[in-house]
Amino acid sequence: MSGICGLFNLDDAPIAETELRAMTAMLETRGPERTGVWWDGPASLGHTLLATTPELLFERQPFKHAEANCVITADVRLDNRDELLDSFGTFAERDSIGDAELILLAYLKWGEACLERLLGDFAFAIWDSRHRKLFCARDHFGMRPFYYHHAPGRRFVFASDARAILVLPQVPYAINEGRVADFLVPELEWHDYTSTFYQGVCRLPPGHKVTVSPSGLDVAEYWRPQPGPELDSRSDDDYRQGFLEVFTEAVNARLRTPPGAVGSMLSGGVDSGSVVAVAKEILTGRGDGPLPTFSAVRRRIDGDFDADCPESSAIYAASSMPSISPTLIHPDTAKDTFEQLISGFDEPFDGVFSFLKAIYLTA
Repeated sequence: MSGICGLFNLDDAPIAETELRAMTAMLETRGPERTGVWWDGPASLGHTLLATTPELLFERQPFKHAEANCVITADVRLDNRDELLDSFGTFAERDSIGDAELILLAYLKWGEACLERLLGDFAFAIWDSRHRKLFCARDHFGMRPFYYHHAPGRRFVFASDARAILVLPQVPYAINEGRVADFLVPELEWHDYTSTFYQGVCRLPPGHKVTVSPSGLDVAEYWRPQPGPELDSRSDDDYRQGFLEVFTEAVNARLRTPPGAVGSMLSGGVDSGSVVAVAKEILTGRGDGPLPTFSAVRRRIDGDFDADCPESSAIYAASSMPSISPTLIHPDTAKDTFEQLISGFDEPFDGVFSFLKAIYLTA
């Protein structure tokens, strides 16, 4: 996922380039491939690229629409690109139109109601110079992060990582003890979708948008899960086939990556195994296999599965599937890096998360 950030001086003071550069520098671990910045008067946007879709190889962010004088920075993967492209007419180079540009075109056509037409994972901010406002949104389930700091009448700051906000001297660096308590009491965790471990830094909840102007800040929910229509009585085979169709479509949407850039974690559970089973068939069908997989396992004992670890046994069995290229990470080879991994966490974490990070780094 790429990194996004920006500042909006609500008192109309000009942006200091050094502040924007400090924020993007903090985000370059998220987006190490390219850094882009834009600023004009009281507003600025930044972007650090991790090219996870083919179009991002062409798109330069922040992206400006010259005629409307509106600018966007986005961390995004849209799953209904063709539908959106068709609604805007014919493009000569459809494959080079980035997802951020599509969001901006949707905003220019439908305003804030554009959110009703976006499907995928996203966090974005649009500077609308026509109305001197910043419009931001986070996807339905909050798959892409969005943090912000608001000092009424003075400034609004946002970023994909809270640390990119805290790098600014104007933002207080103080621990939010209430959030720490929420984290330590499991019954309270996941009830608060706005606070963070830092005072003055908030999270935009999933399915929410925020509009910022000198007159104030407006956070509003634009979507929440709703029950669909009740299905007619159907057979078990109908339900299985219906689920498989939706599941396959979801997996396929996440395979829209540059060649050779996609892989999957593979545990001993049903969920990741199902994803891998479907993904490898899709990749094989279009000639892009095998699918790289990454797993944490115990070593085999004398060539046999470790009977004390059914998770590892299941992983070894799954790794023998055709059309995948497995990479196995063992605790005895990764333990030397745990101290380094732990030092990179900026918030409290469960101990097992350090092993997950080791898997990501291996990938």
